[in-house]
Amino acid sequence: MRIEKHCRDAWGSATVALIPAALFWLFIVRGEADMLRRTILVLPAGALVGACLFAYAGYFLHDIRAARAEGVTMNSRQALVAAMNDLATAIENSPGVVIGSQSIAIGQPGSSGTVIGSQSIAIGQPGNTGTVIGSVSSASSSGTPVNPQKATAIRQGAERVKSGSASKAEISAVIAQSHLPGINPLLNAAVARANQALQASDLP
Repeated sequence: MRIEKHCRDAWGSATVALIPAALFWLFIVRGEADMLRRTILVLPAGALVGACLFAYAGYFLHDIRAARAEGVTMNSRQALVAAMNDLATAIENSPGVVIGSQSIAIGQPGSSGTVIGSQSIAIGQPGNTGTVIGSVSSASSSGTPVNPQKATAIRQGAERVKSGSASKAEISAVIAQSHLPGINPLLNAAVARANQALQASDLP
């Protein structure tokens, strides 16, 4: 047991093995008339058994604490994985979002005239129920929504959490990319749960 690093079992076996010998020794010295001499003869046996017993108890308590800590670690990561998968599902179930270019005209400091920039118009095709952002030439209902890509990124991040290869900063950045335009209470709640699970996790 000592060679195989099973220290707790080694000390437990030593304790069990010494108890019969200690009792036998106590039986032998019980006939000693002198109390002081009898005490001196009994003390080494009691000290030896007690030392082994306390060493075993120390390893036993350490193993219990280690098992509890590992359980807390696994539970926190499992909760984060579940929250991220729920967030990916919420993104997939949200109305499709097609993102194109955006034009913004900004006046320089001190300008008092009218600043005219380009104008972008986004028009959804008939039957479109999602959000269309950008110019009509590059963003329309016939384009590819970003929802699947965002959901895939979230699920990939959850897999990295499960494998133990992700950091808290990395997962925070992944969750931050889950934002979609518009008001979506279910998606917002899923993002909040994912961030809460991330803060409660033990990721480095």
